[in-house]
Amino acid sequence: MNIEMANRLTGLRKQHELSQEQLAERLGVSRQAVSKWERAEASPDIENLSSLAKLYGITIDELVNGAQEPPSAFGAVPENNAAAPDVSINTQESGGCPNPCENADGVTVTFYDSVEKPSMAMFLLRGFPFALMVVIAFLLTGFLLNLWYINWILFLLIPCWYGMIDAIKKRRPDKFPYPVLVTAVYLVMGFMWELWHPGWVVFLTIPIYYWIADAIREHNR
Repeated sequence: MNIEMANRLTGLRKQHELSQEQLAERLGVSRQAVSKWERAEASPDIENLSSLAKLYGITIDELVNGAQEPPSAFGAVPENNAAAPDVSINTQESGGCPNPCENADGVTVTFYDSVEKPSMAMFLLRGFPFALMVVIAFLLTGFLLNLWYINWILFLLIPCWYGMIDAIKKRRPDKFPYPVLVTAVYLVMGFMWELWHPGWVVFLTIPIYYWIADAIREHNR
């Protein structure tokens, strides 16, 4: 990403009175990612570009190339705007040059990831009434099997389900509520097999999980 766009991102953020932390929270990215954008060390992908444009009330083209000056009263093009080089955005599917590259005019061209269309499987997952199914399973196992003492753990699977969908959609494993899943596993081990000890060891996997998730996120950035 060129320095002009980095300065534009910084100016727009300050114009809307947002800190880097506040902007990162709204976009669902880290503060370090926003900082890299504003230092021209990294480029926001097309999804983040779209979110930034909506947040600032401008188009993606204005965000990337800046606001275009209106033509003069007689339709003449101002001399300082003449022969302005074109700036293009390549996607993974276009087979363009790697990120970043320069065209013949020396203008930096940024390589952005293309937007992935949601698959039918993701559509079905998001529309599946998982919370309702958990309630039904809770009542059935309670009345038919008298498992009231343990079947309430099923409700812990609800945030795990929707967190999994969010993690898949955003390709961010850190969005998955892994501690909730670990808690559910620990309770099942304790109630069913009396493994309260050494079952607590499963909680030690939580920092390992997020260490791996952060490594994956940094690799994909």
